[in-house]
Amino acid sequence: MARNQPIARRDPLFASLGHARHAAIHGLTGDTNAVRRSLGRAQDALDRADLSTSRPLWTTAFYDQSELDSLALAAYLSADSWEEAEAHAHRSMALRRGAMQRSRAITTVRLAHAQLGQGDLEPAVATAMSVPAEVSTNPRITGMLSVPPSGRLSVNDWMLKVTSEPRRSYSSGTVAGLLTLARGGCYWPDCGEPTIRMVDGEPVQNLQIAHIRAFEENGPRFDPTWSPDERNQFSNLILLCTPHHKVIDGPRSAEFPVKLLIHWKNAREADGLDALEGLGDLTKADLGEMIAEAQTELLDRLGPALDEFAKTAPDLASLLRLVTSELADPRVQAPGSVRDLGLTSPSTASSLPRPRPRSPP
Repeated sequence: MARNQPIARRDPLFASLGHARHAAIHGLTGDTNAVRRSLGRAQDALDRADLSTSRPLWTTAFYDQSELDSLALAAYLSADSWEEAEAHAHRSMALRRGAMQRSRAITTVRLAHAQLGQGDLEPAVATAMSVPAEVSTNPRITGMLSVPPSGRLSVNDWMLKVTSEPRRSYSSGTVAGLLTLARGGCYWPDCGEPTIRMVDGEPVQNLQIAHIRAFEENGPRFDPTWSPDERNQFSNLILLCTPHHKVIDGPRSAEFPVKLLIHWKNAREADGLDALEGLGDLTKADLGEMIAEAQTELLDRLGPALDEFAKTAPDLASLLRLVTSELADPRVQAPGSVRDLGLTSPSTASSLPRPRPRSPP
């Protein structure tokens, strides 16, 4: 057993993982009390672990509080402890790192199973349908979606429900268009919440896709003349931070009619759309001006990021500050060229790390 290995006795993080795996085994036997004991030990060990200690990447990349709750979810599902499973599912999803889409999808399907186990058919179907279309084709997730908890619903009935309901699904082009034309922030006027935040060194989408006309029939601003596919199209979508998304779809939704939200969308996207449409007639001067504006905006955003970067890599941060200072120099010629980045400067080039010579085979 992993929990009895020497490394588990030395490192509480490995001990926590071992206890969590043991809980999953207890779940298969239906011993709920044993599941709770093992998960309690796993939580105690994780609380004692020094997360700043150097460990193999395979461990730190996936095992954290969110993963422990995901393993607890799986164990309680196996033991038919539906309410406890659902509680751990919500906690795992709240803590899940944004880049781990496949893990989030697995947790989402397990949450649907926990809801179905409690007899909540409609919420379970809605949860299952919330799995993004691009992830739902993964063989493991497809298999999980195909099989409901034993004895709670026939496979045919479950599949009929899951496949017949319209689902929220956005093409990669639609998402890219929203992120590009949002100009970096929430569509709510003067909000300022950014589209992307860095979490543990990884960029995470910070805004939610909101529907101008509701996707669900009982939602705010629902238009029955729009098909499910049309409701998921770019023209019906904006990006909002969580609080403002709740405001426009909550009790005050009547204050935010379709006409107003379309105005927000047009006002936010107009400059970007005009720029895209004008690329065919772009002159060298126009291109230089656009690059200069982009450089200025980039510099404004890089400052806070470099401050954070300097805490962990001060030497590299200093080099990047030198590069950005040269980029900001108004005397720089030909905006956007390699010379702008200061990389032709001997002093800058000499400070760059040199590649190691490759060993002969």
